[in-house]
Amino acid sequence: MTFAWTPHRFSGGALALDVANSVILRFDATRRIDRYADAVAMSDFAAAANRFSAEKELFGTLEPVALENRDAFLDLREATDRHFQAPACWVPPLETIWPICSIRHPSSSAGIR
Repeated sequence: MTFAWTPHRFSGGALALDVANSVILRFDATRRIDRYADAVAMSDFAAAANRFSAEKELFGTLEPVALENRDAFLDLREATDRHFQAPACWVPPLETIWPICSIRHPSSSAGIR
């Protein structure tokens, strides 16, 4: 399958999310696609981000990740994904939420309902 970095592959303002989203269907082991598994696509990402990322003026010209830094870059990508996925996937137990919901406002005798 051929692949090209195009404008719709960029979130429109969050370079870290653009990097994290380089894994397609992340939670589907049979259909998962890692765009950075192809070294050429990983190298081409910087040039595409320079063209399409909304943050290009903030960061200046991006360079491809150096070969010796690729493992660290992929670790950072996975940490970024875990950071943004965690709140959506984790629901706190009711017993941890209820005390917050039953806090009484100083000017009221009623709790939050």
